Amino acid sequence: MSELYSYDFYGPTRVLWYGSSPEAYQSLTKSCQEQSIQFDTYEEGKSVQDVAQNEYQAVVVEAGKADFQSVFDFLKKWRSLSPASSFIIHSPHLEPKQIQDLVNEVEVFAIVQESKHLVGYLKKAILEYEGNRNHYGALQKIKDQNNQLELLNKNLEDLVHERTKKEFQANQNALGSLKKIQEILRFIKQVARVESIEDLMAVVRKDFKKFHGLRPPMLCFSESQSLMRFFYFQGKQFTERLIKTEGLTIDEYDTAPLRKELSNLLGRPFGPIEVVPLEFKSPQMSSSFGVIFCENSFDDKALEEFRLFSKERWSIVNLAIESLLLREKSHVIARQWAVTFNEMTDPILIIDKN
Repeated sequence: MSELYSYDFYGPTRVLWYGSSPEAYQSLTKSCQEQSIQFDTYEEGKSVQDVAQNEYQAVVVEAGKADFQSVFDFLKKWRSLSPASSFIIHSPHLEPKQIQDLVNEVEVFAIVQESKHLVGYLKKAILEYEGNRNHYGALQKIKDQNNQLELLNKNLEDLVHERTKKEFQANQNALGSLKKIQEILRFIKQVARVESIEDLMAVVRKDFKKFHGLRPPMLCFSESQSLMRFFYFQGKQFTERLIKTEGLTIDEYDTAPLRKELSNLLGRPFGPIEVVPLEFKSPQMSSSFGVIFCENSFDDKALEEFRLFSKERWSIVNLAIESLLLREKSHVIARQWAVTFNEMTDPILIIDKN
């Protein structure tokens, strides 16, 4: 129901006359001269909405059989805009069905056949209006309070939803971080069990299998000043080759020359390459260097995800490779000493000065 004004308005008593009989109108206004009542006549062509804004306590309407439908539509529209107004119908010619419609659908206060009775019913209608205004004013306040309560409930629901969403997101982030830590720990355990470069590269290959645009990583490290050991997978077969360092250009920022050299070496074209330099920190490996090649077909987003994923793993792989190479060197030295002692025929005296 539309509300055009507040029912708390206290102004002059106003009555609207809707009709075409000047005699009845003049008789009514003359009888009310001693009352503080302001009478207005409805001007044909004005919208009901504009007129209803003036807050008339009562609307007196002349109605005949011929114009009943227009009168009925006028009052029904007015009722939707001003539920407190009292309607008085002045008509001696209404049919029972029309009276029934006015009472049930428009809620008229009174239907008067003779104009001489209008004054008495008008006074009662104005008193009725005061009661209606208080009633509908109370209903409007209840409606406003309900609206405020609904708004408060909605704001509370939104707040709870937002907090729940933040808590859920925080839990998801925590679970994601925990999952990453668990994956790193699993990777460390797998790397700790490897016995050879081949085992290590197989672990790396398996752990990076989630990246579909990535070929199995390749490993290369210096054997001497002129030679490098090159490890790579050909299908499931793990291959080791010695290659000359002469002409091999390793630049992690400009990989075009390296791609060309690898293409000539392996006899196939090479796509984009991620170059991961290795750092050996032990004194025995100070003169050595190594690098891991990751051939891929990533777009920018996938490449960034790969870099974030592999960043923590490369340091683990770096340490594992250094450990395997040191172990290999110690085995070589042990074998050399064994051969040397086996070839000696003369007695050897070892003196411990301590």
